[in-house]
This record gives sequence, C-alpha cells and structure tokens, in this order.
Amino acid sequence: MKKLLPLCLFLAILSQVSAEPLTHITGRMYSTGGPHAADGNSFASVLYNPAYFAFAEDQVLFSDTGIGFSGVNNQVKDLVQEGDYLGLIPLWEGTYLKADVSGPINSGFIKNKAGFRVYNELDLLSFTSNMVVSSAVRLNDQLVFQGGGGGRLPLPAAWKGEASWGVLGKFFIEWEYLYYEDILKFLYSLTEPSLFIDNPMNLKSGAGVDLGFLHVVSGRFSYGLTIHDAFTPYGDFIYSSLDDYGQSLGYSHTEFGMKPVNVSVGMKYSPDLFRNRKWIGPWDIFLDYRDIFNFAYDDPVNPVLNIGIGSELKMLRILDIRTGFHEGLLSFGTAVNLKFLKIGISFYGNELTGEPGVYSVYTTKLNIEFHK
Repeated sequence: MKKLLPLCLFLAILSQVSAEPLTHITGRMYSTGGPHAADGNSFASVLYNPAYFAFAEDQVLFSDTGIGFSGVNNQVKDLVQEGDYLGLIPLWEGTYLKADVSGPINSGFIKNKAGFRVYNELDLLSFTSNMVVSSAVRLNDQLVFQGGGGGRLPLPAAWKGEASWGVLGKFFIEWEYLYYEDILKFLYSLTEPSLFIDNPMNLKSGAGVDLGFLHVVSGRFSYGLTIHDAFTPYGDFIYSSLDDYGQSLGYSHTEFGMKPVNVSVGMKYSPDLFRNRKWIGPWDIFLDYRDIFNFAYDDPVNPVLNIGIGSELKMLRILDIRTGFHEGLLSFGTAVNLKFLKIGISFYGNELTGEPGVYSVYTTKLNIEFHK
C-alpha cells in the first residue's frame, strides 16, 4: 500500500499536467500569462493559432532551445521553514521536481501563408509524497511534426478590419517511462542499473488537427479563437517493462483514444501610449479564457485556472519586458532580440490540482532562439 500511494498521487498530478493541448508552449508564452489566441508576435505563437499564417511574414526558425526547472511545492517549503511538520499532512502534498528540455530539434519555416515545424521535448519529472519514503519518476520524450496554412475570410461590409482562418496538421510519437520504488531501492538501483529495466514503458503515436480563427479589427484590437486537437486519435502501446521494449519483444496490450478538444478564446489590445515613441513600444495586452468547455469534464478545474492575463512591452528595439498571470500565479520574463539571435528568461507558476493555490510549483526557463 505504501508503495502504491505515491504512484496514485503522482498519476493524479499527471492527469492535470497532461490536460494541456498537444502544442509547443514556449517560455515567452508562459511569461506573458500563457499562450494567447490573439498573439502572433513570434514563430511559436503563429503555430499556436494558425490563423496568423495569413498575416505572418516569411521567416525561418533554425533552432529554439529551452531549458526549464520546476521547484518544490511552495506550501511544503513554507511549512518546513516554520517548523510545523504536522502541517505537511495531508499526504497529497510532497516534493515535485521537474527538468525539461525543448530542442535543439525545434526548427521550421513560414512562407507564403503556410508553414512547417518539427520539435522535440524531453522532460524528467519526479514526485515524493510526504511521510512516505517512496517516490515516482516519469521520463517523457515527444517528437512532433506540424504543417499547415491559412487564408483571409470575407467579412460583412459593416465589419471593420480583416479576418482569417488557419489549419495545422500534426503527427506525434511519444515515449514514456514510469519508475516507482521506495527510496532505498532507488538508491540501490544506482549500483544495479538492471533494476531500472523492470518498470513499464509506453509508446504513443497519433495524428491530429488544430484550427484557428482571427479578426484583426484594427492595429489596436484583435481577437481570436483556437481549437486544439479538434480531431486527434492516438494509439498507446504499453510494454510491461523497458527491457521488453528494448529487445522488441512486443507490447503487452494496446489502448486507443482521442485527445480532448481544447477550445480557447482571447483578445489583444495595443494602446496608443507608446505607439509613436522611437525607443519604447509597442505595448501589447492579452486576455484569454482557455479550454472553455472544461466545465463539462468529469473532473473540471476551477475557472480561475483557465484565465490568462499578460502584457509585452518592447524597449530600445531589442528588449522585451513581459508580465502576466498564469493559472492564478504571477509570471514574468525578459528577452534580448538581436538580428539572428534571441535570448530570454522566464519565471512562471503552474497549479497541479483543480483548485487555485492548492499545489503550486514554479518554473525558471531559459530560451535561446536562432532565426532569420
């Protein structure tokens, strides 16, 4: 029972983490309060809402590499510092640590209202519940190919601005390894690597479609809608052990499913405050409500967690200042933009449960992008 407890808690956390749509969310996006349906200011944001293909300039992304580290639960840290160890109960709380790398395979191009990208994401996530000397570790590796395009939409004569649509197809392969043992056996495994190969391994593969719509009312205001995983079936091939996968002995069983459809809406407002200034501006303000049909899920989250608020201010033509609120937690970051190089750092929080402030973890991410 003690061995199963951290695994059950770990899987409960993963059910929240994996609820995000199958798309690449960069550190820049998180630092502005998460991805935004009306944000087309970067290569990644164009592919987040493919309706921006209709307005995007031709560009090439050689590589966008991000390295992130997520820290322990803030409540656990505070309780330890105050010496109130009884406050560590309930056992839901524990130590959550994550390291992730996206890239250097993260490349693509946008040309003539169409684009393509291939990217890889690798993350190592661990969870150790309090009062139980057991831990669970997940290693996940994902390779995704994306391609699509967009075009203009006709508007009624009384409507202002321009509208567009976009579609993005994707194919993905995902490897996942799950290890759960007590701490002593884990330490022993370091000297006996053969013990690692007895734990389960999953291979998931599928294909899907994202849709996007956008209405640029004026240079100051626009709004958009995204439908991620509009149709994304997948097959999950489950191996009883890593050794079986490595020796191609065949999977124990297969499960098929559909990724949940994720519909989000958002707007962007660019006030005139800095519009005519030479060394400061433009300034963009974003507001989004993500996964608007989340209330219909079997285990819905608090609506506050679906709200994203953020802003991005450009200064001196090369410096970006970003702030926002993501899942009820403060986010911020900055980046330096050179001709072919962009270097940025982001700080943001994630809520791993369905309620604000119950189990919040914080992430620091460094991004290095080479583009043309």
